[in-house]
Amino acid sequence: FVVVVRDHHTFFGWVVFGLFMLPLLCVDRMLQPRSSEPAPAGGGAALDSRLAGAYAACAVLAVGIWLNHLVDQGDAASPDTVALAAPEILGWQRVADWQDARRPQYLGATAQAASWYADGLVNVGAYLAHYGTQRPEHEVVFRHNRPQGESGTVVARRTALATDSGIGMPFQELEVMDSTAERRLVWVGLRVAGEPAYSELVAKALQISGAIRGRRDAQAVVLTAACRDDCNGARSALSRFAAVAARPLYSQADGRTGAAF
Repeated sequence: FVVVVRDHHTFFGWVVFGLFMLPLLCVDRMLQPRSSEPAPAGGGAALDSRLAGAYAACAVLAVGIWLNHLVDQGDAASPDTVALAAPEILGWQRVADWQDARRPQYLGATAQAASWYADGLVNVGAYLAHYGTQRPEHEVVFRHNRPQGESGTVVARRTALATDSGIGMPFQELEVMDSTAERRLVWVGLRVAGEPAYSELVAKALQISGAIRGRRDAQAVVLTAACRDDCNGARSALSRFAAVAARPLYSQADGRTGAAF
């Protein structure tokens, strides 16, 4: 019992809630005032309406419990132990591993790869996190994930930007201030169950639909470039890099999922 409460706390809570709701509805019906006078016209219809509403609520609750259990089943999945490698990017030279405090943090990722690439004097950091099987607190969208890295503070967010990546990959743009008071842009692109996610809310919806289809993988690509006088140069560099790098980066995870981008 302790193991069930600890490892499946949310699911257990829904079950307890449902079990106690049924007797509550029965007690409520028993306590309805009874009268020997004939019921007014339409009274039976009102009661039927209340019962129909109660049954509908129970059905919705049951579906919610089922979906929650379906998503949580990732706990039992066998771990994926593959490793990722930094790919070659056309027109860019890989110059170093990315290991500083700006490196994104995605908790529980199955595999990660992070490198710096250069085109002349322009440097772009590229990070890939792959989740073979998403499960609670090991998800591409999780409150403790930090695409801005340990040292960064997000000072502005912009809606998803479309890029000519060839795989329909939108990126959300974050403007980040590092502890050294340096500004940079961070682009975050998410794919869940093989589909691009235009927002974190969409990513969560895709996680549920993917679990129904039996597909639980997810990936995050995070790119960063430093701002100089303004961030237009960094934005241009990230756009150029994303156009040629999104496909080879995601191809690293392609063989892990058996899906085609």
